[in-house]
Amino acid sequence: MKISHLLILLLCLSSCKAKHQDKEASKKEHVQAIVKSCPTDGHCNVEIFRQKSFNVKFDSYGNSYEEILAGKNTLAKFTYEKSQEPDVVDGSYREVVYLELPENLSEMVLSNESLNAVKATFGRFCYCKGQTGYYPIEQGELKINLAEKNVFVVDFDFKITEVPQILTRIQFEIHQ
Repeated sequence: MKISHLLILLLCLSSCKAKHQDKEASKKEHVQAIVKSCPTDGHCNVEIFRQKSFNVKFDSYGNSYEEILAGKNTLAKFTYEKSQEPDVVDGSYREVVYLELPENLSEMVLSNESLNAVKATFGRFCYCKGQTGYYPIEQGELKINLAEKNVFVVDFDFKITEVPQILTRIQFEIHQ
């Protein structure tokens, strides 16, 4: 009888420890992000993915698509979706900006060619024949500042020459 009580006690203790470890891992993975600017004719969202990497791939027709892989960096995905008129069938319009930031985020300023260091990428998706897909951002200035302990402000002004764009500046906070 005593052995069965001891086994039950050990089982309970080990399950409590596993839950504690899961909470610690979850806390490490969770990063809150807050959009600070968005065009008034739509809505914006920012997602932060820890330990990820980003690549642009091309299918057999030459169309680009995103590939998100396990990695060692922090991936920021800023999405703008234009408000759609309900009577328009193919009226959806979306722009996306990806930034692959260092795992240990710190203050930085990057511009033009140096934006390659964070794989700055712009995506445009709509019923706009020949003007959709992903494009590297080669013109702009990315500023990341520490606003307070564990809060970084990302401010990115940029321009794309390949396709028309609505987003020319994105701003968001990362709370680590």
